[in-house]
Amino acid sequence: MVIAATALLFLIGSPVLDAFESESERERAHLCMDETDHQLATVAATGEQQSMPSTDISECEINVADEGQIEFVWYNDSEADDIPWDEDNRTASAELGALEFELDDRTIAHQGGAVWEDTGSETRIVSEPGISYDNESDEENRSVQFNIMLLDQDELSSSDPVARADHERSDELAENITNAASESDGNNVAIRIESSYHDGWNRHLETTLDPETNENTNVSHDSTDGVVKTNIEGVRETQSSSSIVLDEDPGLENPESQMVGEYRLKENNPLQFGPVLENTGSDSVSQSLVLEVDGESLDTEEVDLEGGEIDTESFNVGVGNYNLSPGHSYSYQYTLGDGTRLLDTTPDGENISEFYLGKPGTHFNVTDDDIKTTPDGENITISADIWNQGVENATGTNAQNISLEFDHPDIEGVNEELELDYGAEGTVEWTINESAWPGGAYPFTIETENDSASGTLYIGGGQEGDGVVVTADHGVLDETGDNGDQRVDVTESSFTIETEVTNTNLTTETQDVALSLPGEAGSEPEPETVTLESNESETVEFDIDTDDFEAGSVYEYNVSTEDSAMTSPGTFYAGNSGTYFEVSETNATHDDENVTVTSNITNLGVESGSQDIGFELEYLDELPEELEGEDPYGYLGENTTERSFGESDTVELELNESNLIDGEYEAKLHTDDNTGSVKFDVDAGIDPGRVGLGAVEDAEVTVEVLGSQVSGDGGWWQPDVHNLAPMTLDVLADDDPVHSFENPDGGDNINTGPTWQDKSDDSYQYNFSVDDEIELTLRNTRHNTCQAQSTDPDTLPHYSGPTDRDFMWCSDAPHGEAFGPIDASQGENLQNVRVRSAENNTIPALPAGNDQQQSATEVLEQQGLIAESGDELDLDSGEFVFLFENTISTEEEGIDALWDDAIDTYEQYPDQTYDPNFNDLIVYVEVERAGVNPDTPSITIIPGGGDETNVSHGGSDGVGEVGDVDVDLGEGSSSAGNSPSVGTGESDGSTGDNQSTETGIDIDTDYIVIG
Repeated sequence: MVIAATALLFLIGSPVLDAFESESERERAHLCMDETDHQLATVAATGEQQSMPSTDISECEINVADEGQIEFVWYNDSEADDIPWDEDNRTASAELGALEFELDDRTIAHQGGAVWEDTGSETRIVSEPGISYDNESDEENRSVQFNIMLLDQDELSSSDPVARADHERSDELAENITNAASESDGNNVAIRIESSYHDGWNRHLETTLDPETNENTNVSHDSTDGVVKTNIEGVRETQSSSSIVLDEDPGLENPESQMVGEYRLKENNPLQFGPVLENTGSDSVSQSLVLEVDGESLDTEEVDLEGGEIDTESFNVGVGNYNLSPGHSYSYQYTLGDGTRLLDTTPDGENISEFYLGKPGTHFNVTDDDIKTTPDGENITISADIWNQGVENATGTNAQNISLEFDHPDIEGVNEELELDYGAEGTVEWTINESAWPGGAYPFTIETENDSASGTLYIGGGQEGDGVVVTADHGVLDETGDNGDQRVDVTESSFTIETEVTNTNLTTETQDVALSLPGEAGSEPEPETVTLESNESETVEFDIDTDDFEAGSVYEYNVSTEDSAMTSPGTFYAGNSGTYFEVSETNATHDDENVTVTSNITNLGVESGSQDIGFELEYLDELPEELEGEDPYGYLGENTTERSFGESDTVELELNESNLIDGEYEAKLHTDDNTGSVKFDVDAGIDPGRVGLGAVEDAEVTVEVLGSQVSGDGGWWQPDVHNLAPMTLDVLADDDPVHSFENPDGGDNINTGPTWQDKSDDSYQYNFSVDDEIELTLRNTRHNTCQAQSTDPDTLPHYSGPTDRDFMWCSDAPHGEAFGPIDASQGENLQNVRVRSAENNTIPALPAGNDQQQSATEVLEQQGLIAESGDELDLDSGEFVFLFENTISTEEEGIDALWDDAIDTYEQYPDQTYDPNFNDLIVYVEVERAGVNPDTPSITIIPGGGDETNVSHGGSDGVGEVGDVDVDLGEGSSSAGNSPSVGTGESDGSTGDNQSTETGIDIDTDYIVIG
């Protein structure tokens, strides 16, 4: 049996609800009650406070009546004729309360989780209470579900009444029910409800429990006293066998002098536990009880308990009988001799109960292994992991100063404060600049108030000993005033690479400085000799001839001394003067009915810029007689293409063979500097055929979604949403799908919030070519409404309809078809589809489905498809418009039944919305069939875009002057972790969540307060 009680307390600061009068007022009262019921359910489900009611109806004032009571009592079979209602210790009761709306001729009330309407002569059930009964289980245990909502009131704390959960009072009710059940050895329960709405309660219990079918139930009704009683047999199985359960776990029971708080034990003390056990049966029982710590058995006690006896067992494990280290938490468990664990465990069987063992006070531990030196570029970080092994928190005034001391007379030590909770680990660290220290090894010590550890800092570079080093690369200088752009003009005779070197030693040094060109050894200049005093720098120049360098190539160089070289090589680019666009690798490829001409355009110049790429097409075979003396091709045009210096990429242009005569051609691409050409053959073989949508062959087809508009407002429980019905559209060729439309997010639902009344995204257009004869079909399917995502209509710049409701939609259409599929083609009319073409282009005025929609006529007018006459579509041969109606169907005969209905309704009520309306899906189809007359093709050269040429100066070392040692340890820092988790356990015999398996009743309570 499950009893779920939701208790609601109303905080009221206003008088009784004003009387509702008239049918209109009665409807508003029902609306108020619906909204109130919804808000109460929200509080019960989420635990979050809610306004009562959350609506804009000003008449919804609240009256909470002190009305109704429910009682439970458990009894055995011998007490069936005399239910012990008067035994208080075996009876649990609760006030139901009621939320009432008084009208002239009736009362609408919310009581017990249900909504009742009392007319005086009868009580009508508006919504049922949460009571159910399942008789499918065995005879000894029946399944009864009681979801009871309790209402109460309190003083108003704000201007408006609110509802909130009171879990403490829910737990109190659950405890009262459990205690009452435990006082009885019976497996039957009796329930008594006293209420002004007893007639409704009686009819609901008669229907739910069905005493005529279920012999183990009965329902009685005393209409005079307003009382309904029901007895249910076999709701639980009473337990007569004896068993040991944990009544209480006090945890560690050591004296206060050995403890800090309840769960922290100082080291070198015994482990003392005192679990409280209970024999839940009537027979005596004896078992061994084992204390386990971290899975190891430490002590065993023999337990002897009489029936119903509660006793405390004692464990005392001496210091020499356990091997536990300070600074850690340890789990423990009480296990009976039969293997039963008395404390809760995790789902994986791990113990939950834990205590902590530590050194007295605070104790910061550090070892040599905890110290690290970590290089990071020019910096080195010294860090140490510190562990508080004590039982006290080292925080505030108890924090410790961690010191770093070097075994060097010129280095002053530093301190860093660290706070650590008991058992927690933390880190202190200091960062130094390696370049400020002389090279060598520096031993150091990190010390806490309790411990110390040692390490060594190694400085590899330092201030002294690097010799003559390259400290700057000024790069390529090929003319006066050059800023080092790393570009060499090969039309000039020579260029210069300039670098800077510095003597970092304390003595004067003489060394050779050399420039290397990997792969170009023959162009390398002779080394330059420099003599430098300590800390002196000098600029070195290398003159290089350009004869061996090829335009369009990148070259690498490095500068080195006898002690060092650039940290990374430099690179420069060689090129012609200005821009120089070279054409190469010109090719022609065939793809279906198109010829694509491609060519690489490379800027071999040293400057970035643009040039016009021209295209010339020459027919090489003999022209047909009717074209003799004409040249339909020749120079076809040009496009501007940009290239940075050294950049290379492909340009391409596409020619439709339908505009070309069969035969051989030569295509040429021109730049200001170069020309590339390629020859290719064309075989048009085009039959113009007829113009139409059926039996399409040798054509280019465009399918475009112009509009999708199926929508509707949410129900009374969703007053602020407008649902967009998901739909899909597939293109079929000879009944085989060739394309399924997607929305811009990639989902298959084309009716989404962001694209509402705006299908301009490329995803709503599909273009394809047809060679052999096929039959084209459009397939439309509407699916069940979904609410995965929402769109605020105020964010849609193209939308001008109502904005008080958010659009609800989903990216992918859910499984299940709400309407369709509808298959449509040009030669087939359906009740739900109208196809318009150049031959049949009339379009009447049509309605919209609701205020958020546009009519089909408005959509087509926005697309520029309405002719000046206003009642015809401006369609050429090969253009079609499909109008789908996937909301309404009819049993009326005749292909025009829905179409005529839409037209007639608009003529009679032009200002009203209506379905059918044929605006649910509007699709435009264009079929361009190939012709046989040669024509000059239009061209678009796709310029491409390659990667820019990357060149850079070489890397170099930055050095300071050699001088006195100036050591700076910099700012320190610290960070800390968390203490271990500790706490006593709970009995494994408890199911939690206010449920008790001993009583046979599962209780799940939520108490909600309104105020």
